[in-house]
Amino acid sequence: MGISERHITVETNRIQQALTSLDQWSNTWLIKANEKKTTYTIFSLSTKPQSPKLLLNNHILLPEKNPTYLGITFDQRMTWHAQIEKNKTRAKSRMAIMKKLAGTTWGADNSVLKKLYMGYVRLTLDYGISAWATVAQSNFNKINRVQNQAMRIITGGMRSTPIQEMEKTTGLQPMEDIRDSRTQKQTEKFKTVQEKFYRPYTRLDGSIIVS
Repeated sequence: MGISERHITVETNRIQQALTSLDQWSNTWLIKANEKKTTYTIFSLSTKPQSPKLLLNNHILLPEKNPTYLGITFDQRMTWHAQIEKNKTRAKSRMAIMKKLAGTTWGADNSVLKKLYMGYVRLTLDYGISAWATVAQSNFNKINRVQNQAMRIITGGMRSTPIQEMEKTTGLQPMEDIRDSRTQKQTEKFKTVQEKFYRPYTRLDGSIIVS
């Protein structure tokens, strides 16, 4: 569950009301939420420490600075730094295979190396790119550098080889183009969704709230 408010006090009260409703609903249907696996995250640009007291099943919930949902790691200031580092590390680890295959006197040709990059390395490099499309260019450049390194492996290029020339040779799209294309497709997909992302339901006291 998520709530957006300007003031942490109001936000805390609303979240606690929702947690209390969840607790009551769980008791009614004899279903218990695992409070030890339930955490909360405050997304804010403020540098002031915030420690709201939230309870579920009379258990104080612990804060989580970097929650992960569907493989996407968030951070409190939405810089996407943790997600970028995760994608970069995984991609570079997989790229080690490309380096082994691209030996100086033996190994795979350019087409095989490109297929390996597209089907094995870049899957981790651009994972969830439409979600973290708002990342700052300084962080996005970390992703660019990994693809640039992969193109040097594929083409046998030097560090001084122009990136645009390697893109022409390999036929690989710039990461910025991939980001923009995926984001546009995801936006269009959301526009076609007929169902609402929320639904009203009745609490035990008869009031209506939205989930």
